[in-house]
Amino acid sequence: MNHFFITAYTYFLSHKKLLIGLLALLTIGLILSFLRLEYKEDIAEFLPDNEANEQINAVYQHISNSNQLIVNFSMKDSTLHDADRIMEAIDRFALLLTERDSLHTIPQIISQVDESQFLELTEFIQQNVPYFLTESDYARMDTLLLSDKFVTAQLNEDKRLLMLPSGGLMKQNMVADPLHLFSPLLLRLKDFQAGDNEEVNDGYIFSRNGKKGRLILTSPYSIAETAGNANLLAMIEQTTQEVQLTFPDLKISCFGASAIAVTNAGQIKKDSLLASILAVVLILVLLIYFFRNGRNLFLIFFSVLFGWLFALGLIAVFKDSISVIAVGISSIFVGIAINYPLHFIDHLRHQKNRKQALKEIIPPLLIGNITT
Repeated sequence: MNHFFITAYTYFLSHKKLLIGLLALLTIGLILSFLRLEYKEDIAEFLPDNEANEQINAVYQHISNSNQLIVNFSMKDSTLHDADRIMEAIDRFALLLTERDSLHTIPQIISQVDESQFLELTEFIQQNVPYFLTESDYARMDTLLLSDKFVTAQLNEDKRLLMLPSGGLMKQNMVADPLHLFSPLLLRLKDFQAGDNEEVNDGYIFSRNGKKGRLILTSPYSIAETAGNANLLAMIEQTTQEVQLTFPDLKISCFGASAIAVTNAGQIKKDSLLASILAVVLILVLLIYFFRNGRNLFLIFFSVLFGWLFALGLIAVFKDSISVIAVGISSIFVGIAINYPLHFIDHLRHQKNRKQALKEIIPPLLIGNITT
């Protein structure tokens, strides 16, 4: 390896025009290759490319409801409670967001729940009861019907319920099941609900305590597509600001897995850029203090810049895309990359002959590279 570098240096020392020409052509080729790279903000792209990670990412990105975003509406003053005002704000938000989404990219915006669907579901189950009954249900019904007073007691109970103000709502169930034999079957439907933290108020979704109204929308992008989700969140933020001009006493916030992914990706990019700038500035200050030579500083940073361009250009030959997070995190190698030209230029202070300096400096660098 030592012989190769010395031979190359000796040859190009007497063929500088050829060296400049080859360097220019290589740089242009690397730039053209580098420009065709597509940068992805998905943190999953940073992980090793193997079958196990691919399966995990596929499950994570396609998990049920992972692309849903929830917009919460509540009073800024938590001691106040005005459900009607929250409902107005939800309607206003849904209208403005629909108008702003002129390309109809959002597949679904749920501001109200169609309560008739619950009645249709109940009716469907009542019409197909035998398909849903279990052996324990039949055993329970047999036990109840063996009692002589069971039928009379249930009919009397139906009469009493129909006399209540809410009796009209129970009429459909009583016609289909006057003895309430199938009530446990309907109660089992609770197993399919999202949870006990929500309730429906006039078709609007509220928290159990009734203080927070909720609007649910579906993102057209998976969690991994942070660029698309970022645009959607920007649209939601603009709508939020506009609604709050009309409802300044309300607090509106959006959350969901897609929002978290966008925030994390943005924070990683910001931190990576900050780390890169700090690293370059600190290293530059130290080099200026130590060398006080503009030419040497230019050679050091040019070699690092060319190495960065060479790496990305070579990657573009084999890959169409790369994680922008991986590029950002690679800033930690700036110090290591500067180490190589720094050793050579520093050694020139003691050994003026560049060829001899190369002979002396290359073996230690190669050994250091292997050990690290």
